[in-house]
Amino acid sequence: MTRLGFPAVPPPAPTVRVGAYARPTSPTSFADAKPAPRSTHLLTFALEEYFNNFGRLIDRADWPRFERRVEHGTTRVLDLLDAHGQRATFFCLGWVAEQLPDLIAEIARRGHEVASKGYAQRPLATLTPSTFRDDLARARDAIEPVTGTRLLGYRAPGWLRSGDDWALDVLAAEGYAYD
Repeated sequence: MTRLGFPAVPPPAPTVRVGAYARPTSPTSFADAKPAPRSTHLLTFALEEYFNNFGRLIDRADWPRFERRVEHGTTRVLDLLDAHGQRATFFCLGWVAEQLPDLIAEIARRGHEVASKGYAQRPLATLTPSTFRDDLARARDAIEPVTGTRLLGYRAPGWLRSGDDWALDVLAAEGYAYD
């Protein structure tokens, strides 16, 4: 039992990396396999306010009326990352960058990548290539001057879905390196 009264979980079986997959070692199947080089783990955060996700219930024009919570939580995350010597990518809404430019600058100052999540959390299904390009430009105009770096990454609100291939073409044309 742990200190909190939960049953103790046995440690995972030793593993060996084969290609991109970790597999349990056994005396016969992987005994002679050499571990692959240590893989890179990616850590990302979506930098948005809780009310940015309720487009059907909360009109964007009302966003400034709501209490902001992202600054406190993000500062705590930054401190934890610093304490453990880790770096992350923060996918930021352009609207958040406009409201809290000092927070975005602090993320970049601490050595983290700031990437785009668009400007206003608009689902791709509601956009055309032209309006998507406008949203990307507005986010870029809000984020890049604060960080002093070019945006390379983008994460779509709700992720990319089948049928959103056109958005990848727009991202590539606008100079984004990854989604």
